[in-house]
Amino acid sequence: MMCPELSDLPPPEGRIGWPWTEESSVIPSDLVDSPDWPRISIVTPSYNQGQFIEETIRSVLLQGYPDIEYIIVDGGSTDNTIEIIEKYEKWITRWVVERDYGQSHAINKGFNLATGEFGNWLNSDDILMPNALGELGALYAGGDHVNYILAGAGYEIDVESRTTRERPLIVNHIPSPLPISLPITGGIQQSLFFSLNLFREAGGLNPTICYPMDIDLQLCFGFLNPEISTTDKFIAGFRKHENSKTIGQSSAMTREKKILFDFYRRKYPESNDAVQKLVTGYLFSTDYRRLGLLQRLKVVLEIFLRTPRRLLRLSDWKRMTKIVVRGVSE
Repeated sequence: MMCPELSDLPPPEGRIGWPWTEESSVIPSDLVDSPDWPRISIVTPSYNQGQFIEETIRSVLLQGYPDIEYIIVDGGSTDNTIEIIEKYEKWITRWVVERDYGQSHAINKGFNLATGEFGNWLNSDDILMPNALGELGALYAGGDHVNYILAGAGYEIDVESRTTRERPLIVNHIPSPLPISLPITGGIQQSLFFSLNLFREAGGLNPTICYPMDIDLQLCFGFLNPEISTTDKFIAGFRKHENSKTIGQSSAMTREKKILFDFYRRKYPESNDAVQKLVTGYLFSTDYRRLGLLQRLKVVLEIFLRTPRRLLRLSDWKRMTKIVVRGVSE
């Protein structure tokens, strides 16, 4: 699919900025037809996100990238989501509306339909940043890649798409003792792209996981020792709002993360410290503001009891105090 130009799309109805009245820099015309540009597949799982999905769709369509495959898998939305998808359907490669068994199942379904060389999923309340796909396509172009990851930095954004936090990508030059760990941290799921071959060889997403399915997938990627290319450019925006899983269902998400890491801790007892650092890091990154004071105290007590004292730094003690007082560690 060739990206439409801004003038081709429905008018933004009072919205301004990216991706309403601005578009990505178009790749030079002499390069548009180059065979080196890989097809990029974007899958958007969707369910009752009519408030945000139009911005998500436009952020993909206005990339100015020569070969995008865009697939939307909706679980049967009852708000205005379907109306918005239909508004843009002639620029969407394929869209499906049918019952699914959760986000992981919907994403797997989308990638079963995909034909690109690499891609990612973009939730229906998240966005790509301008020129994101051109940056990634240039990183990928010209190589003979099989198991491959392309990763960049990301933003956390609010309901109004204002940046609330930068999430730079960190490359770890010291090998991890954990055999399933990727040598990169930071960033966001929305800014970590992968070859579709790697996704399929890793088994796709575990459909029984409701929340940290991206963490589990990245740990599975670590088994396969993929080639990794990184950029310090900001690739995507991860929206946090009251109805998002990250905030609205933070306690359930935390419980499932602990179950996931307990599994890996038992499977790799020789790497217990490395696993515990991952556990502590993810627990610290969770938003606990919807929990009461007593519940937050219980969370902090669990972090304290589960973490060997030698692994707790002064900064960790300060973060635990902030969780109790404010509900967030940063």
